[in-house]
Amino acid sequence: MNRLLAAGIIVLGSALATGAARASDLLGPIQHLKGKHIGDGEPLTWTIDYLNSWGRTVVDASGGHFYHDRCCGGFQTNDPSWSYPQTTWGQYPMYYIGTWMRFRLTLTNTSTRTYRNLRVIAIQEYLTPDGSWGEQIGPGSAKDWFLPVLGPGQSAVFVGALYIPWGAEDGLDQTHLQVQHWNKGQGQPGPGSVIIDDTKAAIWCPPRDAAPGATPTE
Repeated sequence: MNRLLAAGIIVLGSALATGAARASDLLGPIQHLKGKHIGDGEPLTWTIDYLNSWGRTVVDASGGHFYHDRCCGGFQTNDPSWSYPQTTWGQYPMYYIGTWMRFRLTLTNTSTRTYRNLRVIAIQEYLTPDGSWGEQIGPGSAKDWFLPVLGPGQSAVFVGALYIPWGAEDGLDQTHLQVQHWNKGQGQPGPGSVIIDDTKAAIWCPPRDAAPGATPTE
C-alpha cells in the first residue's frame, strides 16, 4: 500500500481496502440527481476493467457469439436472436448468470486542481442503446464510494462485484458511472452535484447459457 500511495494511487474497495467507508453510509441512498456542474468533471478520466471473465462475447450483424474460454477451451455457441445497433457491435467480457462479475474502476485526476468530497457510483444496468439510464440488473447492482480528496495526478482504484441473479436477462449490460460533488450543506450529508454521468462507461454481458454444471437457486 505504501508504494501505491507514493505513486499517487489511492485504493478503495472491499477487496483491497477493507477499512474504507462506503459513500452510502455517509450520504444516504443513491438517487437520481438533476443539478450538474458543467465542465467540472472534464479533467477526470477513468477506465473500467472486468476481472476473471468466463470468456468473450462478440456482437455483430448476425447476433451474439459466445466463446467459453475459461471452462471449455474456447467452445463457441451462438444466439442469432440478439439484435443490437451497429454502434454497440464489438467484443465484451462474458459472465454467466448465477456467477459473480467483478470489476476495477480507476479514476484519475489529470489536472492541477484538487478534488474534494467526491462520491463515485457504479451501477450495473441492462444496456440502453439510446444512452438513457437502464434498469438495474438485480440486488446489489449499485456500488458507491466516498473519496475525501483526489489531488493533482492522483488515481483512485475502486473494486466492486455483482452476483448475477438467476432470472436476470441475457444480453448486453452497461456499467453506469456517476461522479458527484458532495454538497455538505450545513454540516449535514446531502445530495451531490453530478460532474460525470456516463451510462455506458463500459459494457459486459451474460449469455443465455448457464455456467457448466450450474443449478438455478433462489
